[in-house]
Amino acid sequence: MKKIQILSFLFSGFSTLVSGQSFQTIQPAALGVHFLYAVYKNPYNSEGKDYKSGVAGLAVSYQKGISNKIELSTTVSGSLLDFFNKKNISLGNNEKLLLLEWDVSTRYKLLKTKKTVEPFIQAGLGGSYYNNYLGLYFPIGLGCQINISSSSFILINLQHRFALTTNQDNHYYFSLGFAGIVGKSNSKISKNLPATPKDTDGDGIVDLEDACPTIPGVAHYHGCPVPDRDGDGINDEKDSCPDVPGILRYKGCPIPDRDGDGINDEIDHCPDTPGILKYQGCPIPDRDGDGLNDEEDACPDVPGPISNRGCPLLTEESIKKIKKAAENCFFETGKYTLLPKSFASLNEVVVLLKNDSTILLNIEGYTDNVGKPKDNQILSENRARSVMIYLISNGVSAPRLHAQGFGQSNPVADNKSAKGRAKNRRVEIKFKTIFTSGT
Repeated sequence: MKKIQILSFLFSGFSTLVSGQSFQTIQPAALGVHFLYAVYKNPYNSEGKDYKSGVAGLAVSYQKGISNKIELSTTVSGSLLDFFNKKNISLGNNEKLLLLEWDVSTRYKLLKTKKTVEPFIQAGLGGSYYNNYLGLYFPIGLGCQINISSSSFILINLQHRFALTTNQDNHYYFSLGFAGIVGKSNSKISKNLPATPKDTDGDGIVDLEDACPTIPGVAHYHGCPVPDRDGDGINDEKDSCPDVPGILRYKGCPIPDRDGDGINDEIDHCPDTPGILKYQGCPIPDRDGDGLNDEEDACPDVPGPISNRGCPLLTEESIKKIKKAAENCFFETGKYTLLPKSFASLNEVVVLLKNDSTILLNIEGYTDNVGKPKDNQILSENRARSVMIYLISNGVSAPRLHAQGFGQSNPVADNKSAKGRAKNRRVEIKFKTIFTSGT
């Protein structure tokens, strides 16, 4: 389907040529005579492309305003041509016949007040009659009315008419005409009316009596705004705190903050106890009541001394069991499968963790420098994870354990000797908590 191109127009250079006059702006009834020039589609040329050509004609119009910006208009136009419909079929049998078109449109004036030059836009509905064929179209366009006197004016109109039926086709329409008021005119010009007192700020108080002529105000303050010293949008007459910005809910005063923690009472869940915003104005919690708040407490649910970051102290026996278990973790060569001889020591760790729910462990894997660093890194991670999985499979809660591999980094012996490399292939089990010696 062929795309429809919409004609766009640019009107510029309009200026107001009439000043110092007062007009009634509702357009009275008027009749007009117009010269038209329309561009219709012709059949295919020798190159197989359709083309357009212009046709002149005459038109008459009637228009009447229904408000100061809206007018109704109707136009009847005629022109002689060989007319082709949407399917490029000649409806005149290749003869020039009379095409009659009639439309009813609504015009919308673009200026607020009546001027010498008044641009407008318009749209409506039209019909055509040609050699016993009827068609419908939708006209839309721009125009302007140039007022010559109080009872006559020139009309310029440019339209694009969109076909609504197959017996009509899209076309462009341009007209230039002269129109005059018919019957009794209600458009009166009063050239010497008394000048209206000026009110620059539009507050209903004329400038001669307005102490603030460029700022809208009220009569009580001689045309100036009601004062608002603190600039909170609540005028001083209703502001209980006129020198401190506030909100309307508190009559112009700030939202209260009884505990002075910088968090206003409307969002403070502990309005009488200083706190922090992260906890909605409440103090940082201390769930285990050991005097160390949860953000600093490594064991927030179990009481412990501040010296041990809020965790209970570990016994020397517990420390030894963990160390022994780490030293007795054995794997298949080059693999991460735990050997059965590792189970006895790890089982002691299981018992220890079940008896003391405060213990949290980091399990770290290391390798020697034999092989590729990337492969060693993966192997160390998998070995640490194998130890963690063994403990979990025997009843230890997963959140209490963390496994991490460090590959061939952080050696504890020289990798140049077999004995040193053996020491570097290791698993270390460390407490997450700080421990001190005790019984």
